[in-house]
Amino acid sequence: MSGKKGWFYHARLDLLSAKALFELPAPIYENVGFHCQQCMEKTIKGYLHAQKVRFPKTHNIGFLLTLLEKESTELASSLNWARDLTDYGVFVRYPGAVVVDLSPGRVMKLLDLTQQAFGLVLEQVREEDSL
Repeated sequence: MSGKKGWFYHARLDLLSAKALFELPAPIYENVGFHCQQCMEKTIKGYLHAQKVRFPKTHNIGFLLTLLEKESTELASSLNWARDLTDYGVFVRYPGAVVVDLSPGRVMKLLDLTQQAFGLVLEQVREEDSL
């Protein structure tokens, strides 16, 4: 699967993985954060692809939001919280890296925001496709 459908398909898989890891008897918060970051990265890339915006290979959500802002300032503004996810996608994967908040409450909030944002972007792309 390629194109925007491929980006959204893989973003959804990351969201489902994050939810499953959060619901384990002993949740793996580092991996929940990682999959939230991956979901948002792929969601934004899916939107950019739908808008025919080229983007480099990057995990930096802040950079992707800068590109998104040129297409939809309103959508970019509503996703601004996701800038912090870059640290969860890159730094929690390696020992001795940047310390991020992995408290259950923070990770649950990130998961909730990620789920809402995924739905919001998907809905916007569907609306634009029907115009």
